[in-house]
Amino acid sequence: MKKTDSAPGIELIEVTKVFERDGARVVDQVSLSVGRGEICGLIGPNGAGKTTLLKLAAGLLRPSSGRVFLRGVPLAEEPLKAKKLLGYAAAEPLLIERMTAGRHLAFIARAFGLGREAGGRIMALAEELGFREALREPAGECPPGVRRNVSLASVFLHDPEVLILDEPWADLDPRAAGLVRQKLKDAAARGRTVLFSTYFLDIARKTAGRLAVMRRGTLAASGSLAALRRQCGRKGAPLETVFTELTR
Repeated sequence: MKKTDSAPGIELIEVTKVFERDGARVVDQVSLSVGRGEICGLIGPNGAGKTTLLKLAAGLLRPSSGRVFLRGVPLAEEPLKAKKLLGYAAAEPLLIERMTAGRHLAFIARAFGLGREAGGRIMALAEELGFREALREPAGECPPGVRRNVSLASVFLHDPEVLILDEPWADLDPRAAGLVRQKLKDAAARGRTVLFSTYFLDIARKTAGRLAVMRRGTLAASGSLAALRRQCGRKGAPLETVFTELTR
């Protein structure tokens, strides 16, 4: 058992996922550690395995082999304890369609044991992210940008130790995108661990201190932009060029 007081926020050890229905090896022997107070951006082309890897890290999928730890807690052996540490936002917002956005967030607050402070937190997030007027609307009837913001508010609401977000900037306007980026930086400044995926390379560069590049189910590279440039021999190159080189 790892010591939870010194363990990284997220640790994947030689994680592999093979889907039984077709034998596809979607994630292949990936090891990745994201520390406390660190933001790691997961990038890669379509079909590289990013979403599957995030679901494995969040406990939504069980690995075919390998191990996952959240703050030193083994996800397979202690799933409830591990998931109490986690806030997860899916690429497609997971909302209770018939509930209003406000009641959906209240349900999330109760699930994570928030008390009287929940109402104030919900209103503050709704104001900050710009969906206060949608609090009384059924979540299923909200436009895509509002649905995204409600989904992200579900993560920020209980201030989790570990945040895993799949395409958090999809559907957001520039103002909302900037707010989300700042909230992730603020979370990291409080010692939280952040792992996100995105196709927006410029946002990834500006948000993450470390980038992890996936290619065909494997981890092609991981490190700062400067380290990735060195790996592919492209000193001073923009991230777009480095991305192309590493994902050939």
